[in-house]
Amino acid sequence: APHVRLRDAAATVGSISGAELVVFGHTHVEDQGPGYINSGSFAFSRPDGNSYLVVEDGRARRGE
Repeated sequence: APHVRLRDAAATVGSISGAELVVFGHTHVEDQGPGYINSGSFAFSRPDGNSYLVVEDGRARRGE
């Protein structure tokens, strides 16, 4: 599944680059793991609204 491949790719990007956080999007599936977060898609909303992320000081949180 694309979201699993992106999670694995994020781990590789983080390892190679030293990035503490890798952010991807546009898979239509929100996902996150250690050092990785995926916002999902702006086009397909959730019951409580569209997904977006706020990234500050190397930390990400879901927008409200």
